[in-house]
Amino acid sequence: MSTLFARHPGEPPLVFGHRGYSSRAPENTIAAFRLLLEHRIAGVELDVHQTADGRIVVSHDESLLRAAGVDRRIATSTLAELREYDVGAWFGDQFRGERIPLLSEVIELLGTQVVYDIEIKPYNAHLLPSGAQSTESLVIDLLRRSGIVDRSVLSSFDPRIIRRCRGIDRSIESAVIYADVPEMPWFLRQGQGRLLCGATVMKPEWHQVTKAMVARHHRAGRAVVPWKVDSADDAANLTALGVDGLISNCPGELGVGP
Repeated sequence: MSTLFARHPGEPPLVFGHRGYSSRAPENTIAAFRLLLEHRIAGVELDVHQTADGRIVVSHDESLLRAAGVDRRIATSTLAELREYDVGAWFGDQFRGERIPLLSEVIELLGTQVVYDIEIKPYNAHLLPSGAQSTESLVIDLLRRSGIVDRSVLSSFDPRIIRRCRGIDRSIESAVIYADVPEMPWFLRQGQGRLLCGATVMKPEWHQVTKAMVARHHRAGRAVVPWKVDSADDAANLTALGVDGLISNCPGELGVGP
């Protein structure tokens, strides 16, 4: 088992705020990440994309349509263009003025006070401009400069992204995300992506977890971190099954951890 998820017997799993504290603030905003510090949440889960000018921004969706009401695609927009739009007002007037953050700004805010689970969203790497750095290399360069390589997990639904990450730096923990849903290719719905990329962490949808599955991955040295767990009862049941982490929209309300 990795040192990142190593626990003493009886120690609770590591809790991650899903897109920040997204039940109390607009997801993937500085406001949502600041709440993690205020509630002393041990981990943060967030999503990243690369802009047209090679910046790594934090957003779940590939466009601002849901967060800002404008169909502005991240991959074809510059950071300055994206920051013209408010991504917080939809959640409440008190969050008006939130702008899409850079990953570097989130790291500057949270520092070494949390463990990072950084999901690199699927993208067409072959469509990058000639000479452009891959999203994976930009993210890893930032982790190295920030001194948080040993506090980070790189995740994706796409095992090809994880394979590229491991080709750059095998010392960084890596995770395949999966769910038993029609949107996923059938051959990846039970975590088979690990066979394509050598992931060290499994991130199943929470209801897929069984005690036998956790034990099997532990024997292979892999951690199990289900998503997204928003019920205290579910958190308690998963803790009893031996999971190593929990990803939640309401991380301070699970009754797990300090």
